[in-house]
Amino acid sequence: MMNSAWRLTTHENGIADLVLDLPGEKVNKLSTAVMEELRELMGQLGGMAEQIDVLLVSSGKTGNFIAGADITEIRSITTSAEAEAKAELGQELLNHWVELPFLTVCLIDGAALGGGLEFALACDYRVVTDSPKTKLGFPEVNLGIIPGFGGTQRLPHLVGKIDALDLILSGKQISGKQAYRIGLADAHLPQAFADEKTREFCLGLLTPEGSAAAHTHRKKARRKSLLLECTPVGRIIIYKLTEVELRKKTGGHYPAPFAALRVIRKTHRMGMRAGLKVERHEFGRLAPKQISKNLVELFFTGEALKHHPIMQGEGAPGAIERAAVLGAGVMGGRIAWLFSNKQIPVALRDISWEAVQQGCRAAHSVYKEVAKRKSLSASEISNAMQLITGTTEAGALGWPDIVIEAVVEDLETKKKVLSETEQLVEPDTILATNTSSLSVAAMSAALSRPEQFVGLHFFNPPNRMPLVELVRGPDTSDDTLRTVALLARKLGKTPILVKDCPGFLVNRVLMPYLTESVALLEEGADLRHLDQVFKQYGMPMGPIRLLDEIGIDVGSKVAGILATAYGERMQISPFFEGVTQHRDMLGKKTKAGFYLYDKKKPRPNPAMQELLPHTETPAAKFDDEQLKLRPLLLMVNEAARCIEEEVVESPAFLDMALIMGTGFPAFRGGLLKWADTYGIEQVYTTLGAYAEKYGPRFAPTPLIEELARKESGFYGL
Repeated sequence: MMNSAWRLTTHENGIADLVLDLPGEKVNKLSTAVMEELRELMGQLGGMAEQIDVLLVSSGKTGNFIAGADITEIRSITTSAEAEAKAELGQELLNHWVELPFLTVCLIDGAALGGGLEFALACDYRVVTDSPKTKLGFPEVNLGIIPGFGGTQRLPHLVGKIDALDLILSGKQISGKQAYRIGLADAHLPQAFADEKTREFCLGLLTPEGSAAAHTHRKKARRKSLLLECTPVGRIIIYKLTEVELRKKTGGHYPAPFAALRVIRKTHRMGMRAGLKVERHEFGRLAPKQISKNLVELFFTGEALKHHPIMQGEGAPGAIERAAVLGAGVMGGRIAWLFSNKQIPVALRDISWEAVQQGCRAAHSVYKEVAKRKSLSASEISNAMQLITGTTEAGALGWPDIVIEAVVEDLETKKKVLSETEQLVEPDTILATNTSSLSVAAMSAALSRPEQFVGLHFFNPPNRMPLVELVRGPDTSDDTLRTVALLARKLGKTPILVKDCPGFLVNRVLMPYLTESVALLEEGADLRHLDQVFKQYGMPMGPIRLLDEIGIDVGSKVAGILATAYGERMQISPFFEGVTQHRDMLGKKTKAGFYLYDKKKPRPNPAMQELLPHTETPAAKFDDEQLKLRPLLLMVNEAARCIEEEVVESPAFLDMALIMGTGFPAFRGGLLKWADTYGIEQVYTTLGAYAEKYGPRFAPTPLIEELARKESGFYGL
C-alpha cells in the first residue's frame, strides 16, 4: 500500500511485527485515515491465527509511540453528533482489535498519550522502556474533553479506580517506571535492550510460567486499591474525595474532569459496550463547547511557540554547560534551582554571605517541595544542591556560559553590575538580565559586547511559572537569542519574544488591572468581595491578594516606572504610593498587607482599612459586573496597545503569555479571546461609558474602535 502508515512483518517463530510509522510526520497520530488503514489491515490479520502467536506493535518514530488522536480533527468538530461519531469509530476499531485471534503486545518507547494510550490499553500486554521520553497519560482534560476511545472503561479495570482517576482527571503524564508500578505496564525494560527483551517477553507469554508472572504483577500492583474499591462504601468515599479535590483544583470551571468522573462512576457495573456508549455521549457533549475550543486553540498556540523561528537557525547553538546568577535573594536562588534541576552547575553570587545563604535556602526549599510530589531522597537533594556553589567574589563565577543578573530593580545598579561582570567572564559568555520592567537597551549601552546581551525575565516563583519573556536588545545577535531561547526550553520554560518597552508585555498589561482594583477599594469596594468576584471569574486569586503576594512595595515601584513611561493612564494614587512607607505592611512577606497572614486563613487587615480614603459612597453601589469589568477592560485596552505597537507578535501569543505569566484562566482562552467572546462592540461601548464617568484612562484605543466598526475581533487580525 502506497504511503502506508502500518508495516506488518511475520516471522517463523510465531511473533509478528506491526510497526506504525506515519509518513511525513515527526510523531504518530491516530487520525481517521490511520485508523481506517488499520481497520483494513485487521481484516487481513483476522485470518492469520495459524501464522501468528503474538503480534508485537511498535513505533517507527524515535521517542514516540503514538502521541494521540489528530487534534486538528478535534478542532474541526462543530456538533455533538459529529463528536460522538468520531468516538464511536475509534471505540469500534479497538473493540475489533481486542478480538484478534492471538496475543497482542505493544512496546512503548516514547510518548503514548490520549488515543495512543487507549490503543495500548486494547492490547493484551504493554511493555515500557526506561527512556526519559517514555511518558503515558491522558491529556484530554487539558483540551476540555475526556478519553473517547475506551480509556474511561479499560484503565479502571486494569489498574483500579484510584490510579485511573488520578491519571484521567489530572491530565498528567507518568514515566514507564510509574506505569509498571501501578500495573499499567507488564514489563519495564532498559531502552538499550528493549527490542531483544521484548521479544523474550513475547515468547515467555506462550508458556504458562510467563503468562502467570505477568498476571501476578498486575494483582500485586492493584492490591493497595482493592480494599476500598471492593465495597460500595469504599467506592463512595473514593468518588466523594475525588470530587472535593477536583472542585478545589478547578473551581468548577473545567467540566471535562467532572464528566470523566461521572462516566467512571456511572459505568461501574456496566458491560463494556454499554460503558462505551456513556463515554462517547459525554465526549460528544464536551467537544463542541467553547471551553474545549479555547483549550484546543491554546494547544496550537503552544505548538507554534515550540517551533518559533527564534528556535531555528543554521549550525548548533552555543551549549550552556555552566551558569551563574548575580543576586542571591529568593528569586536568584530559585533561578539557580532551575539550572541545578537540569544538571547544569551554577554559581550564585551576592555581596554578602548572608544573602548567598538565603539564595541557597530558597533553592533547597524548592527541592523539598518537589520531594513531596516526586519522592526525592535526601541524598538526591544533596547531590543536586552540590551543583549550586555560593560566592561573594566577582571573579569566582567559574567560567560560566551564561550569567543571569537578578539584582535589585534599579537601572544604574544593574548597569554597574553587568559592566563589571562583562570584564571578568570569557569573551563568548552571554549576559542576561532578569529585569521585570527596566530598559534592556539602556543596560546594553553600558556593555562593550551588547550583541551577547539579552533580557530573560522569569516570573515569580520561577520554579512554578512556565513563562519567560525574551527581550531582544538593539544589538542582540540571532545566535544569542536562539541559544537563550533553547536554554529556556531546556529549563522547562516557554519563551515568548517581546519588545523592549517599559514593563515589557505581562507587567504592562497586568498593572492597570491591579491599580484599578486599588482604585475600587478607594471608592469603597469591599476587598474580600472584589477578590471573590475574580476567583469566580477563574483567576487563581483576586487582584488584592495578588498584590500582597507580589509585595506592595514591588508593585508600587513597577507601577511608578510604568506611570513615568506611559503617563496619565498609568498614574497610581497617593494612597498606593503611601502604603509603602509602612514597612511592616508590604504584603505576605511581612505577614501583613491588605490581608493579615498570621493565621492559616488570610483575613482583611484593619490597619490597612484605616489607611484607605474614607468615602461617603456605600460599597453596595458596586455590582459584580462593574467590579469585574473595570479592571479587565483596562487590561484589554492596554493589551490592544501592545498589539498596535507590536510588543508581541500576535493576540494568541499575548493570551498565552498572560495565562502562563499571571494565571489568567485558560478555559476562557486568554484575555483577548475573552474580549472577542464578550463582543468587541460591547468592549468599545463600555470603555467609552467608563471614560465619561471615570476618566480618560478608559478611552478605547484606535484598534478597538476599528475592530468595533468592522464588527471583527482580535483573532480576526
